[in-house]
Amino acid sequence: MTSGRERPGPDDLSDKIAFLAKPFLPDTVINVIQQLATPQVIEPSLAQRA
Repeated sequence: MTSGRERPGPDDLSDKIAFLAKPFLPDTVINVIQQLATPQVIEPSLAQRA
């Protein structure tokens, strides 16, 4: 999600949604997409606590 006007509050977006304030560089968009596309490993013992 992007905006050049308003920044969402801390509880407005899911952890799975990235916010980029305008203006942003193309490299920033690429880095955010790569981070979101990278699989996250969750330890079995931690998953049971959630």
